[in-house]
Amino acid sequence: MPIRDFLRACPLFLTLALLLLSLRTESIAGAAEPTEPATNSTAPPTTLLRRILVEFGGDYGDEGDYGVEGDPSPGGGASLQTPPPLPCDYSPCRDGQVPCDELKRESPCLCPGVTSTSAAPEPPSFWEVSQQDPAAIRVHWCAPASEVDRYQISYYGRKTAGGGKGDGSDKPRTVEFGNRVRAAVLDGLEPGLTYHICVRAVNKVNSGSADSGASSACSDYELRPPNRLYLYAGLAGGAVVLLVAALSVLAFLRCRANRRASRDAMGLANPSYSRGSVDMLSS
Repeated sequence: MPIRDFLRACPLFLTLALLLLSLRTESIAGAAEPTEPATNSTAPPTTLLRRILVEFGGDYGDEGDYGVEGDPSPGGGASLQTPPPLPCDYSPCRDGQVPCDELKRESPCLCPGVTSTSAAPEPPSFWEVSQQDPAAIRVHWCAPASEVDRYQISYYGRKTAGGGKGDGSDKPRTVEFGNRVRAAVLDGLEPGLTYHICVRAVNKVNSGSADSGASSACSDYELRPPNRLYLYAGLAGGAVVLLVAALSVLAFLRCRANRRASRDAMGLANPSYSRGSVDMLSS
C-alpha cells in the first residue's frame, strides 16, 4: 500500500504526526527567536488545534466568531456626534442689539435668514410710538430681515392728519442712527400737531438714492397738548397750600404775642405794701 493511500486511510495517525511536528517546530522557534512584547490585536490566537482543523477543513465555530480583523462588532459603542448649534441670542426689536454676524463669530450659533447684500433692505416695522412728554415722541422699531448699515428717521408736524407738509408749522427734519439702535426720542416738538414719522433702513445699495418708500415704514402720531383741567387743578392745589401755610404762620405769631403779653402783666406782689400806708405817708 503506498504511503499516500495509508495516510488517507488513517487520519488519526496523520493528526498525531502533525501534532508532534508542530510541537517540535514551536519549541525550536521559541528557543531561537527573542520574545516580542504583546500587542493589542483583535485577531484570534493561532492554536495548534485551529491549525489542524483549518488544514483539514474542520469547523472552529465553537471557539468564537471573530469576524474580519479590524471590523467593529455590530454591538459596538456609538460614535460621538457634535450637537447642532443653537439659535443666536438675537432679537430684531432689542435696542442696542449686537449684529448676529458678530455673535456668530464669538460662538457658533444660528442666525436668522436675511436678504442678499446686493439688494436694498426691507422696511423696518414699528414696535411702539408713544408720547415721552408734552414736546417729545419716543419711536421704537424692529430691524428687517436684511443687511442694514444705519437707520434714518424723517419727521415733520402738520395741523391735520390728512394735510401735507405745507400746512404745518414744523419743518421736516432727518436724524440718523447706527445699525444697533432700535429706539429714539424726537424732542423739541410742538404740542397739538400730528407728526408724520418715517423710519428707513439704509445699506450700500440704497444709501445714495432718494427714499422711494420701499425701505421705509411710516406712521402718524398726534402730539397732544397738556390737559388744561390738570393744569387748573395743579394751580388751585398750589394756591391752597400757600394759603394754609400763610394762615399757619399768622396763627403762630399771634400765639407768641399773646404769651409775651401775659408774662408782662404778671408781677411779684410786695407784702409791705398796702393802700392805708400810702395815704398816711401822703398826709
